[in-house]
Amino acid sequence: MSKRIDFYYDFISPASYFAFMRLLQLTEGGSVRINYKPIMLGGIFKGSGNTSPVTIPAKWDWIKADFQRQADYYGIPFQLNPHFIFSTVNAMRGALWALSEDRIEEYNRAMFSAAWEKGQDLSSHEVLRNTLTGAGFDADEVMAAIGRPAIKTALVEVTDDAVQRGVFGAPTFFVKDEMHFGQERRLYSAMERRRSSTPIRVSSSPVRPSQAFSKIMASGSAWTERAATMTTSSWNGSGAASNMSASTSQPSRMDTT
Repeated sequence: MSKRIDFYYDFISPASYFAFMRLLQLTEGGSVRINYKPIMLGGIFKGSGNTSPVTIPAKWDWIKADFQRQADYYGIPFQLNPHFIFSTVNAMRGALWALSEDRIEEYNRAMFSAAWEKGQDLSSHEVLRNTLTGAGFDADEVMAAIGRPAIKTALVEVTDDAVQRGVFGAPTFFVKDEMHFGQERRLYSAMERRRSSTPIRVSSSPVRPSQAFSKIMASGSAWTERAATMTTSSWNGSGAASNMSASTSQPSRMDTT
């Protein structure tokens, strides 16, 4: 029987980008399945009472340096996005569409790459369209889907469900009922040990969305200054949330950015 990792993420989060790339590396050629859980980080912060580390300059400086260390060590292309903090509401709605179409992994690759490899502004409709087209998607189809009220509601619901499960930031992983948060080195180390002893194969198709969600779909620095103005108070239950705000979470691992 294959094992499953529930992976909660938002494209606004560079830590989620590194987690995604590491999971792809560690599950390549194996039997571990990544169960993708797109969420809105702003809604997670609002619901859990957490905030982002971006407005704490010393902490943010450390995190940025650690991002670069990871990029160099694992050979992951990375740049700090000059448009950060940008809205990912539409991109995350698109991820729910991609889940329903069994195209979530290629969609995630395209969006994460655009944000953290190419430094593009995912809040721009033009950037979204170009990214979708470049990755082989029908941009008109996806843009129409993310405008549906049902998918807007679905993103709010999956975010609220994540808060109820105990998620307070991104990336967050669950292995069965055990939660791991941030750039969780222990989880990666365990996966690396398992990979070295037993071949692990990622399923060719991601975990299917729930029947209820399928039914819904069928129906229808400058960084710090910007972060200070984008608080979780803008999460209004419509999915139109700001993505980031200040944090006091642990500095011993990568945080909720």
